Amino acid sequence: MPENIVSITCLDLSVIFCLFPDDPESRGRGVFEISEEDLRRWGIERARLIRDAYENTGKRYRYLFRRLADVTEAIEKNTERFLCDPVSVIEGIPEIEEAEGKKSEEPYTLINSELFNGSVILLYPDRLAEFAEKLGRDLILLPSSVNELVCLGWTENLDIERLQSIVMSVNRTCVSEEDVLSDSLYRYIRRENRVEIIRTGDEADAEKILKDAGRKGQMCHGPDSVRKRERKEAAAEERRE
Repeated sequence: MPENIVSITCLDLSVIFCLFPDDPESRGRGVFEISEEDLRRWGIERARLIRDAYENTGKRYRYLFRRLADVTEAIEKNTERFLCDPVSVIEGIPEIEEAEGKKSEEPYTLINSELFNGSVILLYPDRLAEFAEKLGRDLILLPSSVNELVCLGWTENLDIERLQSIVMSVNRTCVSEEDVLSDSLYRYIRRENRVEIIRTGDEADAEKILKDAGRKGQMCHGPDSVRKRERKEAAAEERRE
């Protein structure tokens, strides 16, 4: 990603700001990434851009939450129609009933009505709350691409490392480089209405040590922590280049 493109860091991701064409069919081809020079030329403050973009994006997209197996079956049965009008095929799948969802351990797909940049819902915990309510649990969010998330209801016996291995494998074998979002897994926490990164292995152990140190009044936000954050931000930007 060019250095002068306007961006902010959220979780371990780099969020950029764009202008989109009005024609939904041109979404992937006509995206214009906004730079710091653009802001100076337009006379717009960075804070206003971030605020307006957040509000506009939140209003723009309607999200579809469907059982992944149902989506796969519908595509197989309606391949030709899906190629011409994919949204109508997915919208034709029955929505998840709350009582049914609370008993289910199945994966779900979460996309928006334009099938474009659906992962941006990670920035909108209030929207995620609607789907967590259907399952009656926290959500585990697997980034299948920048356009789509796969969701699972949280349970204590989930094999997180296996799920992350699947995400990493899919990113390297099935998703084009420009559509890869992240190798991380995310958790939507209902009681706190927020999204967090799920840590695994040595990283999870290190985070626990830092939290314990913080509770004991020891310094846990020193230079090493700052450098770690800088490395994460650099990595997030590299994934978007």
